[in-house]
Amino acid sequence: FPVTIDRAATFPIKLDYNFKDQVRKQIILDMVGVPFVVKREVGFNGQGVEVCYDIDDFEKVCNSIWKDYRQTLIVQEYIEYSAGMIITVGVAGDEIFPVARVGDPELPPFKADIYAGRLQLAYKPTPELYDISMRTKEALNLDYLRFDMMIDKEGNNKIIEVNSPGGFNVTTLAH
Repeated sequence: FPVTIDRAATFPIKLDYNFKDQVRKQIILDMVGVPFVVKREVGFNGQGVEVCYDIDDFEKVCNSIWKDYRQTLIVQEYIEYSAGMIITVGVAGDEIFPVARVGDPELPPFKADIYAGRLQLAYKPTPELYDISMRTKEALNLDYLRFDMMIDKEGNNKIIEVNSPGGFNVTTLAH
């Protein structure tokens, strides 16, 4: 299973973004296609995450998130096959700790967050998942992390975000 941590897979949208700029819209379409995900750069529990099904709705989707969260947004590929299913992996040193498959692909809408009423199901770590976890940790030069990953139709692992482990924040990491 190949894994790629690709900054080019995301596209930042600042608060002063010019929605009339057709070149930038085309770049988004070329990078991620339609539909695509629009989400807060700094998020929590799936809040401020929407799917844009049409580039003509892009401004409306961004403004919908910005009305509650005044921060930079990120555009990401929408992974249809894995919609509603996220594999969450915690890493501490050379160990991976509880891995959960969050969500249920039969339940709409797009969000797979347990705080949105989704299921948390057991997911058995595989050697490939361990390898992905260690390569992610090494690529980012971190000892402790948690990442969310989806698997596309071709079986490719797609890391969609890297976070601090649950319960860790700037204050707890400084002590």
